[in-house]
Amino acid sequence: MCNYLAKHPIGIPRFAPYDTYLDAINAYQTDILFISEQRKDLIQENGLQGAPDVVIKILLPDTANYDLEEKMAVYARNG
Repeated sequence: MCNYLAKHPIGIPRFAPYDTYLDAINAYQTDILFISEQRKDLIQENGLQGAPDVVIKILLPDTANYDLEEKMAVYARNG
C-alpha cells in the first residue's frame, strides 16, 4: 500500500496503534486505515476525528464477533 501511495498520492495510511474517534462515545484503535486527500483535515494530533475511508481490521478468534458485529455497526453508523 505505501509503495502505491508514494507513486500515487491519493491519501494517507495510518497503522496501529492509532486512535480513531468516530463520535462522542466511540473511539477505537484501528489496525490499518486510509484517509483520502479530500478528507485529510480529519487527521488531528490525537488521532482521526471521524470515520476513515477504508478500515482494515485484523480479526482475532477471541474478539472477532465483537469486531464483526458491534464495531462494524458503529463504523457503519458513522460513515
